[in-house]
Amino acid sequence: MSLSKYHGEIGGAQHGDLRLQWPGTIDGLPVLATDSAHRDLKQEEVENLDERRDFKSRMFLLWDPVDKAMFDDISDKLVNGWYRLVKRTDNWDEQQKHYRIWMEWYQVYGLVPPAK
Repeated sequence: MSLSKYHGEIGGAQHGDLRLQWPGTIDGLPVLATDSAHRDLKQEEVENLDERRDFKSRMFLLWDPVDKAMFDDISDKLVNGWYRLVKRTDNWDEQQKHYRIWMEWYQVYGLVPPAK
């Protein structure tokens, strides 16, 4: 598994004041931390970081270009091992002649302990 193609992504407002830090865990996952907390970690601490899992769910209307782009981005992260699929339900929308997809997944990160 190589997540190097995602290096540079910092996340968004859903993480509060934490940002994705790369390189991350020894498994290649990003670490959620402040910049300074990540820089201060010793190698032993990096090897023993806890995981954080954030559950997400969404209905994707694949005829909508914004939804399609988001669906493709999430699917790419699923197949590359960063995200984990919980459930996916594909439904044909007869009116739109396209798929409507319900997806549930979780995102996995290393998490710097709060004291750091």
